[in-house]
Amino acid sequence: MEAFYSDPSYHRTNKAFVEEWKAAIDDYGRIFSNVTLALTRAAGFPFNPTWPGGHEASTLEIAAYFAQQSVGSNVKATQNNGITAAHPLTMRPVKEMSADTTLHPRVLGGGEFATGFARNPAREGCKIDDPSSPTCQSTAPEQALANVLAVFFAGTPYGHFYGSGDGRATVDYLQIYQDDIVYANDHPRIQAMLLEASKRILSMH
Repeated sequence: MEAFYSDPSYHRTNKAFVEEWKAAIDDYGRIFSNVTLALTRAAGFPFNPTWPGGHEASTLEIAAYFAQQSVGSNVKATQNNGITAAHPLTMRPVKEMSADTTLHPRVLGGGEFATGFARNPAREGCKIDDPSSPTCQSTAPEQALANVLAVFFAGTPYGHFYGSGDGRATVDYLQIYQDDIVYANDHPRIQAMLLEASKRILSMH
């Protein structure tokens, strides 16, 4: 940073990264039309957390800019990649933005599981953040799916169906892995759970 920027306000801060993210949002709004532009979150954007305006502050600044900025004829969405049952607050920033009634147009909210619940139920669907524990190792795919859907739907009108709290947030889409779709084809109970989740997502709109 010191080699590239003469202005010391760019040194040992995330300022340059934040500016480039904002510029990219503007560019995408100009370049594309009639598509959905998604701001994807996982553990967070790769900023140095020890710098002024660190990890959380920089991420929030970019997300707020994305939410407020016009992107032409495109639709905006924000999603979290990395939903697991062991981290129930993973979807909170996405749901807060999707529930913000001051945003026009509304920002869609979505998510993606961290891994396949059928391939790795201990990691995806165990409520304990230790996949090697005996409790997690005994988690079956069906229970893993139920547990992670509770995280996904928490704070929405359908949270109570999954043992979570209800709220006014909406979710618009959920990404799952191919292995889970193949697994569901041979397991009617899993297939029914996915179809029901799909209906609930669609019924919010």
